[in-house]
Amino acid sequence: IYLKGPSGGLPPGEAAGHLLEALSDHFRADAKGIPAAIGLMGVFTSVLKEEKAAIGKRHDEALKHENEHYKRTTEGDWLKKREEYYKGLTEAEYLQFRSRLLEYLVAWFGDALRQQSGGRELDLPSYAKVTAGVAGRFSGPELDRKIEEIERLRAHLNTNVLESLALEVAFVRAFG
Repeated sequence: IYLKGPSGGLPPGEAAGHLLEALSDHFRADAKGIPAAIGLMGVFTSVLKEEKAAIGKRHDEALKHENEHYKRTTEGDWLKKREEYYKGLTEAEYLQFRSRLLEYLVAWFGDALRQQSGGRELDLPSYAKVTAGVAGRFSGPELDRKIEEIERLRAHLNTNVLESLALEVAFVRAFG
């Protein structure tokens, strides 16, 4: 089996970097159990919350600018539609960001699997030392199960499940 990630890896933004550092700390400390998993989930939700606030602020400013520019020249109904548009856009960008964070979790365990198999190309090369430790700590089937838990979380989040409950269950199963 040829295991190769993208050349150069996945470039994390500042928010994803915060999550990856928390993952790194979690595994360096050999953290175990429910409290450690819930702590990691707290970082994940904090990153999500901060990003959602930033997205909302950006869209609120754009809507305010449009309101100031168009309120005297267009129908009030059009401005209400724009407000709905920005609400939808905020939610869509949030969901896209949440999906990207889940991809980093999958990439983390994927890198550990690649290292177990002798793969040199990693998604997160700057965390190679820590993911090598993860590769030594867990068997291949255990790492597969962790990836499956993250993918199950993704599937649950695509339903009407309560986000916080789905995150808690998945983090306890994957990291506890």
